[in-house]
Amino acid sequence: MNDGLPSSQIYDVHLDEDGLVWFATAYGLVKFDGYDYETYTKEHGLNDELIYDIFEDSQERFWVSTEMGGVGIFDSDSMRYHPDHSVLDSMLVNYISESPMGEIWFGTNKYGVLRWDGANFTRLDTTNGMPSNTIWDIQFFENNEVWISTSDGLGVYKEGEGIIKTYQKEDGLSERITYQTYKTSDGTIWVPTSNGITKIRDGELSPITEINGDRLGYVYNINQENDGTIWIGTERRGIYWYKPETKEYTHITRKNGLSSNYIYRLIKAIDGTIWVTTDGNGVSIFKDKKFKFFDNTSELKTNTITSLYKDQEGAIWYGSHKGIGRYKDGEYENFYTIPEDIFADDEEIWDIERLPNGNLVLLTYTYWLIEFDGENFFRSDINKSIMSHYPTDILVDDKGEIWMATERGVIKYQKGDVEFIDPSDEYWKSFVTILFQDSRGNLWIGTEGGIAKKEGDEFKYYTEDDGLKGKSVYEIKEDSRGNIWVGTNKGISVIKRNAEVTDGVSIETFETNDVYLPETISLLFDNHGGLWQGTNGGLNYYDVEGWYATGNMDKMHFSLQDYGKGAEFNGGAALVGEEGNLWFGTARKGLMRHEPNEEFKISPQHPPLTFIRQIYANGELVFDQKVSELNTASVDLEYHENNLEIEYGAVNYKDPYRIFYRYKLNGFDEDWNEGFDRREAVYTNLSPGEYTFLVMSKSVTSDWSDVATSIAITIEKPFWLTWWFILLALVATVSLFFLLVDIYLNKVEKKKLKVLVDEQTKDLKTALFEKEVLIKEIHHRVKNNMAVVSGLLDLQSWQMEDGDAKDAIENSKLRIKTMSTIHEKLYQNDNLADINIHDFVYDLIQNISNSLKAANQNIEVKSNLEVDKLDVNKAIPCGLLLNELISNSYEHAFPNNMTGEIFISIKENRNEYHLCVRDNGVGIPRDILSQERTSLGITLIESLTDQIGGTVEFINGEGTIVNITFPK
Repeated sequence: MNDGLPSSQIYDVHLDEDGLVWFATAYGLVKFDGYDYETYTKEHGLNDELIYDIFEDSQERFWVSTEMGGVGIFDSDSMRYHPDHSVLDSMLVNYISESPMGEIWFGTNKYGVLRWDGANFTRLDTTNGMPSNTIWDIQFFENNEVWISTSDGLGVYKEGEGIIKTYQKEDGLSERITYQTYKTSDGTIWVPTSNGITKIRDGELSPITEINGDRLGYVYNINQENDGTIWIGTERRGIYWYKPETKEYTHITRKNGLSSNYIYRLIKAIDGTIWVTTDGNGVSIFKDKKFKFFDNTSELKTNTITSLYKDQEGAIWYGSHKGIGRYKDGEYENFYTIPEDIFADDEEIWDIERLPNGNLVLLTYTYWLIEFDGENFFRSDINKSIMSHYPTDILVDDKGEIWMATERGVIKYQKGDVEFIDPSDEYWKSFVTILFQDSRGNLWIGTEGGIAKKEGDEFKYYTEDDGLKGKSVYEIKEDSRGNIWVGTNKGISVIKRNAEVTDGVSIETFETNDVYLPETISLLFDNHGGLWQGTNGGLNYYDVEGWYATGNMDKMHFSLQDYGKGAEFNGGAALVGEEGNLWFGTARKGLMRHEPNEEFKISPQHPPLTFIRQIYANGELVFDQKVSELNTASVDLEYHENNLEIEYGAVNYKDPYRIFYRYKLNGFDEDWNEGFDRREAVYTNLSPGEYTFLVMSKSVTSDWSDVATSIAITIEKPFWLTWWFILLALVATVSLFFLLVDIYLNKVEKKKLKVLVDEQTKDLKTALFEKEVLIKEIHHRVKNNMAVVSGLLDLQSWQMEDGDAKDAIENSKLRIKTMSTIHEKLYQNDNLADINIHDFVYDLIQNISNSLKAANQNIEVKSNLEVDKLDVNKAIPCGLLLNELISNSYEHAFPNNMTGEIFISIKENRNEYHLCVRDNGVGIPRDILSQERTSLGITLIESLTDQIGGTVEFINGEGTIVNITFPK
């Protein structure tokens, strides 16, 4: 129990009803679920990490006392310190208990006893008659008596009367300091003190300061086992077991498996197991007192026993890797080391037998035979006769004849004569592993290919084909009925006498559970007919007598170690001692003795307590056994939370890592899922519905639980599977059907309409095309007609002399040319509504410049046109305006062949166009701008501006600026 604990100092242990074990250590509070440890420290709210006492009251409040941090309540994985308990913050509390009335009693180190009734504290100390204010233990007995152990004796308190009795050293206690009061099953009160024990019965005190001549010293705790054995925990001397019926004490120390001889507390679990907390090396649990190991820490001085032999005096001889030893009457008397010149360091003694000459013969790992005459070891003369053979077993029969099993048959040796016997021509059937002589004198030969019975010069073989369990035979034994039991590489078989079958025998087979190793290393019948099978992974017991009586073979497995499959036993190292004790040699745990004081009965233990620890849905924790908010009777999940990981566990602290589980999810699994040491079930993509998860467990010594631990799990349906959604979907489907019908009908109608529209559109396009042709033709004819008018004006102007009349005709020609250009642009465009203003202005400037620019006149026209197009309704007036303004600048702004510049810009904003014509000539005379309608040009400009809804502004300065603004 020490692996995983943060400290070797354990001051208290509490086993709660959820199967969790809590340890009070020097470095925090530790939780153990039978498999994993979790430590709680200051990070979880502890004021101090040295825990003195832990106690769970009837309201499931978990009290934790620390050395320097007072007392708090541990809840949902964190510590909480209540203001109502602040009086305890500065006190060291040694012990916490609860009265039958529900009061919490705190035994402090300096301030006596504090009682808390849920609202207030009251104190019980030396002023009330207590013998001391240092409290170590509080026990509530019958008659409402409270026995309080202090540093100066015992105080007996009774409600309403106060301290009614004290027991101190002067009254007969073995010492002043008392650490506990424990009432045993016979009503005797045992009081451990700083100097032994004091027993109190009927008012009489009986101090015990020594046991079996050993001074006890400090004794801290006492407990009683279910079988009546009283456990006494001492400070430095380990544990003493006291049996009241025999009044005998048994001393248990580190040599017997205790982790430490410094015993602090003894706690009895629900199953009766005693937990031993130490102040130096964790916790110890005694798994079975009837199995006792002797190893290199004991008088045996070795961890490996390879062979055992019992002589006529009842002494047990054991072989190891250094020599042989002798055990008699409870004592390891002698150990005889074999000299190195005949026994190498890596040798092992496989078998021990006594020769007719009285010497012990030892079969070694390297196939040498060594004799021991009681004083000296020497190579046996038998070796000379079998040099080319390799013996694997020795048998000295009842006639004194020596039989040896070898890899090439059997050798019979008697007084120097050697006989080689080959039981078979087949190799594996002649590879002999074991020899056995039954009660009738028959020789049985175990081989790698089965077992043979020697009948005169013939051999009767039984193999796997005949029903034997396995091919290789490693052990042979005979029961009280004369039937032969065979241990093989796959289990156990029995060859029974049976007159009803042809050969007179029948074979039945047995094997252990699949999780245990089936290979037989040794077989041994006890004095009550029970069969013990040693394996490389523990010890198995078979109730043979029960099988003969009922036909059912009950079995029980003993792993006998905390790791791996179990203790590893050695072949040829199993026998029954003089007192009926069973002795087994092991590979790593030394010599084991089993003490069946009576016939061994398989009585299945209570199955382990099984718990559902945690449940995760899609990786999120939805159930937790130790978190109150998540510890619910059922788990309700959304439809998408359908991937579950369910963690479960069982409590079997004697063998926590060898637990069988079986589980199933009702509503999903049809059969149980079984596994060894498997503590998690995973389900993915579960459908919505109601489920119940069931889990049960068993240990190697118990049956399955009668009632499975269970939890209900509900996965809600998605909204689209609920009745209201289905009804809504049905209504929607019907509505959609009618909608689709309506859409179809509309589509048919629209198709008909489209055909009609397409026909009409075709007619319209034809008409529109014809109209565009007509309009273009009109624009073309207008342009041609204007060209005729312009030509007529040309003819007229040729007959006229220079003067105002001729100038007027020239200006008219320009205006006509401007309108003609617009119509020309329209019929040349695909778009009859808009005029490309850039091309139009460029052509206009060229026409005016060609018509009005004098030969020696240098006038440059520049433009900034930010507008690309104008519709025809604005383009014609704008063209005439530009024609008028540019012509006026050519004619009037630059007299006497002045050099000048004309600048044209057309811009737009959101709602308006801005047309500006500017020159740097002489400007417009003021009398012209002030006189009304005296200038045809100005009048025409104003008229055209009004036509497009705009305004005109004339500015005189360094030349003339005309700004015209009109809407889009």
